[in-house]
Formats: sequence, structure tokens, C-alpha cells
Amino acid sequence: MDLYSILKFVHLVCAVYWVGGSVCVLISALALKNSKYDYEQRRMLTRLSLDIDVPPRIAMVIITPIGLHLANMTGLVVVSAPVLLAVWVGVVIWLGGEYITHGRESEPFAVKVYISIGVIMLVACLGVAPRQTPSM
Repeated sequence: MDLYSILKFVHLVCAVYWVGGSVCVLISALALKNSKYDYEQRRMLTRLSLDIDVPPRIAMVIITPIGLHLANMTGLVVVSAPVLLAVWVGVVIWLGGEYITHGRESEPFAVKVYISIGVIMLVACLGVAPRQTPSM
């Protein structure tokens, strides 16, 4: 298998984890509305849904640079090696932020970290966006 095939497979698996895991979180969140559950059961469902949400979050984070690599390999976008490296450094920072905020969603520090990383990634994505469409 060549690198392109491996990246394409990982990209596809990330999409499946992202969507599938998010559906599971949605279903467990809907179960929280059930009035038959007491406080402890709802608390357990909340904790469980936060834990189920970890793989989709990881998949969401790494799907972007893998897609960028695939687009670069096929010629859809032209990205230099330093930019690809910077994107992966950003991904590591983003994953670190996800690790820091997991389980601490209600703490002000974790909320600030999560928002800061979101703003950093937004600025980075806008900076990497292609300036012109490739000619076909």
C-alpha cells in the first residue's frame, strides 16, 4: 500500500468515528430527558456521553490535516512542507487542549483553553485556505 491509500483509509475511518460517535452522544443526550431516571442515573449518562465523545473529537481533529495531505497529493491544493508541519503542530496543540478540557468542561480555565484553541485553529485554517482555485 502506498501512502496515499493509507491516508485515504485513515481519513475514511476518522469520518466514520466522527459521525458514528457523535450519533451515540446524541442518543445518550436524548436519554437524559427520560423522566424515569433519577439524578445519579442522569449524572452517569452525562459522564458516559462525555467519555463516548472522546474518539469523535480526536477523529475530528486529525481528519483535517489528513484531508489537507490528500488534497496536496492529488494537486487540489498546493501546500508547502513547512505549512503541513505547522498544521500537524497545530493538531498536537489542539489534541492537548482536548485532553486538558476533557472532564473539566465546567471549569473556567478549561473553557478558556477550549475557546482559545478554537480561535487559533480558525485563524490557522483561514491562513492555509487556498487563495485561488486550481485549474483543471
